[in-house]
Amino acid sequence: FAEPLAWYQKAADQGEPEAQCRLGMMQAAGQGMTADPAAGWKLILKAARTGNAMALNEAGVCLQQGRGVEKDGIAAIGYFHAAADLGNAAAAVNLGLCYERGQGVPPNFDKAGAAYARGAKAGNGTAQFFLGRLFEDGRGTAKNPVAAYVNYVRAAAAGIAEAAARRDAVKATLTPAQAKEAAAMLLEPPP
Repeated sequence: FAEPLAWYQKAADQGEPEAQCRLGMMQAAGQGMTADPAAGWKLILKAARTGNAMALNEAGVCLQQGRGVEKDGIAAIGYFHAAADLGNAAAAVNLGLCYERGQGVPPNFDKAGAAYARGAKAGNGTAQFFLGRLFEDGRGTAKNPVAAYVNYVRAAAAGIAEAAARRDAVKATLTPAQAKEAAAMLLEPPP
């Protein structure tokens, strides 16, 4: 960790928000230095206050897990929203999980699906997998095996191991017309 730590430190000292966030993450985890989650949190928060999407997402994770700061699931939602609004796909996944599981907010599958769809559109395999699951189970939407299959195919291509098994299980249930529809959807970029 010595070389990345040195470069992150140099860039963070010059006020670069992403470097501040990454340095804070390393400090919180004790990568290349003594672990100090509270000091890591301060660096991440400093970067988040600049509007850096990665730092906003990481601040939400810290608040959700109580890493260097007192747990606050409601505040975490705000950070995830802000980061997702800036196009951070990981934040969209985190936001979707909060809505799906009722962490910091009441469970809401419609909002979970909307968050996952944002991440899926950005090509995030985890978001595609979770969105496929909602379509397969009909949570927050009508059951849609075609949309489930398409999302599982994309998630599997992104390296999500569990997606391949679900893809194959859903594929076995598709009618010939549904399989044709899915094939056409896979030729298009995610909506």
